Amino acid sequence: MLYHDFLKTGPTCPFCIPRLDALLTENDLASLTYSLAPYHQHHLLVVPNRHLENWDELSNVEELAINHLLRKGTEILRAFGYTDYTILVRNGAKSGKSVPHVHYHIVP
Repeated sequence: MLYHDFLKTGPTCPFCIPRLDALLTENDLASLTYSLAPYHQHHLLVVPNRHLENWDELSNVEELAINHLLRKGTEILRAFGYTDYTILVRNGAKSGKSVPHVHYHIVP
């Protein structure tokens, strides 16, 4: 399924309704999941629980919680044998972000 087709089938914000089948771990402020429309087989996402459209709206506490899950995600990728990865967060309507909810990609 193409990513844009996937977005048409779900709720307005697919990150505001957690998908337990994709959840790897979570804390009180964010979740680490498999991407449901991955760029790569082991593409992971870190998503804050609070719906925010811009990265600079995150609180310091949310940033710490997200950073903790980013590290967990890279540990998972290392366990799969990856040594290299990209962490990406897009900000703003013209950045190419297709879901208007802050989220971080971890792509091997």
